[in-house]
Amino acid sequence: MKVTARSGIDFYADRGQIRLSQGSWTSTGDTGVPGILYPWNGTKVGAYISGRTQGFSINSDLLFTGTKKFLDDKFQVEYLAGGTIYYRRDDNLSGQTTGGISVPGYFSLNASVNAARVYESTNAEQANSLFGRLGLSWNNLIYVDATLRNDWVSRLANPVVAKSDRSYLYPAVSGSFVVSELMPESVKEWMNLLKVRSSWTSAKTAPPVYKINEVFTVNPGTWLDYNGATAPHTSYLSSYSPNSYTTTEFGL
Repeated sequence: MKVTARSGIDFYADRGQIRLSQGSWTSTGDTGVPGILYPWNGTKVGAYISGRTQGFSINSDLLFTGTKKFLDDKFQVEYLAGGTIYYRRDDNLSGQTTGGISVPGYFSLNASVNAARVYESTNAEQANSLFGRLGLSWNNLIYVDATLRNDWVSRLANPVVAKSDRSYLYPAVSGSFVVSELMPESVKEWMNLLKVRSSWTSAKTAPPVYKINEVFTVNPGTWLDYNGATAPHTSYLSSYSPNSYTTTEFGL
């Protein structure tokens, strides 16, 4: 048996700006600036948009792997069992002028003609997983492989989701039969491999971060220069469960 423990951390950061001088003619559109949620409008009156996003992710694994052979090495068993803890956090901060810039050439939120729009958000999630794999083979002729995984995700840790639906299990199984191993040597000279295979896979995915949270959304400039909050348009039932799909494959 082989035991492997590993952990990695990834840091990332992105920053962007748009500076539009007074008198410039340009159409509105998405800014491409990190953290900006809405299109911008700076036609002829000037605009300044600045945003940054930064975050990190940590991924830690513990794996147990091994291979055993029996019956004069004709029967082989491969196994893997392990667990993973994944954590990610993003912090976003951005702002943009509204109504143009008051001083030509002065690109700052302080130069906004009307109250500048400022956005700040934090996204964080964690997923804990247990998984396993079992591979069986007989005399280089028959192969069977099965996997099983269970995830517990923070995306579903919400009162609207039943506790029984806050984790999800998804299996997969595949098999193959190497027909060419039974062929005469004269046939193997021009067909060295002929295999029949099949597989069935089940996969599940959780909704995006905070997607099912029933909270108010704060919108800048809802009424004149005042911010406002809106209620969610969708209500989720307690029977909410992850998206799931299955795939079946046959091949020769």
